[in-house]
Amino acid sequence: MPELPEVESARKMLARCCKGQCVEKVNLKEQGGGARDGMFDDIVVDENVSELSLNQALEGREIIEVGRRGKQLYFIHDKPPHSLWHFGMTGYFYVQGDVPPSYKRFKPDLNIWPPKFCKVELQFKNGVKLAFCDGRRLGRIKLRDDPLNQEPLCILAPDPIINPPMLQDFIAGMRKSAAPVKSVLMDQNRVVCGIGNWIADEVCYQSQVHPSAPCNTLSDAQLQRLRTSIISVCKYASEVDAVSDKFPPSWLFHYRWGKTPGKMPDGSEIVFDVVGARTTAIVPSVQIMGELDSIPNNLQNGKAKSPKVIMGNDKAASAKKGRNHKVLSISQNDCADMKANEAAPAQKKSSKSKQVSDKKEETAGTPSCSRRK
Repeated sequence: MPELPEVESARKMLARCCKGQCVEKVNLKEQGGGARDGMFDDIVVDENVSELSLNQALEGREIIEVGRRGKQLYFIHDKPPHSLWHFGMTGYFYVQGDVPPSYKRFKPDLNIWPPKFCKVELQFKNGVKLAFCDGRRLGRIKLRDDPLNQEPLCILAPDPIINPPMLQDFIAGMRKSAAPVKSVLMDQNRVVCGIGNWIADEVCYQSQVHPSAPCNTLSDAQLQRLRTSIISVCKYASEVDAVSDKFPPSWLFHYRWGKTPGKMPDGSEIVFDVVGARTTAIVPSVQIMGELDSIPNNLQNGKAKSPKVIMGNDKAASAKKGRNHKVLSISQNDCADMKANEAAPAQKKSSKSKQVSDKKEETAGTPSCSRRK
């Protein structure tokens, strides 16, 4: 689905083609040859906004600003209400004659206009035609008088490009949860917004963090690497307009598709698991669990041995022992952190009932917009 870089690419396209332009004509009937042609989509147009209300909000209005926060796009018009656009799984904007979206596996038919599943068509006074399309009807269009200070935008976590979280805030936010790293990263209202499935896998791989590691077991060094990877991946992918062919060949992105075991260019095995209800690509020889509890949890009554520390080229050898083999893979620079963890007293494990309670709190009360990833 479109994630932060894909949505940022759309924002830049809209700013280039539509910013400062006045909407002359609006068509809110579906077009393009789908089964719902000629119908107003009261699912994509959210919160019971009527066809008349949406038409009045768009027709004759100038687009003053095209903004983005996380995966949410918004238009600031010359007067309220302003419009919010969320792509869901398959939504996209397309300007007639412009470069098509660069989403993975997305191949629009450029020989027809409007494109198939066009929900909203805007024609501007300068002749530009803009279509919002959504085949699976999981995108959402909303109206807001003050979008930046109203939900859903106001409850989003910091944006990795616009206002990346400070390191200390990121560490504190992650440490609050015992949920898997990937689940917390993909919660748009928790620590950071804009991250979906492929970015979560990529940043976990690049920071050498296992996506199923409980957040509160990650060391400061692991969390610092994770934050750095989030910012660098989102910025780089956005700078190249989410064109995957321009991503570095070392990125996991190029080898994670297909849901079948594969290999990285260096021969490292890729395996697939389900984390946070999402198919997840993992490179076991590189990605490790949390370092904070690795030693204490393996020292039972002072009799158990500490996990084996795997250095440098020995990482690949450790992968042969299987996905469930408990090893701690660290770099030479992390040795000091490991020794500090060994010296620190083991933290008391919470009771099983407390863990169940925490897990319920993690999933309860999630706003509907954050579930549409």
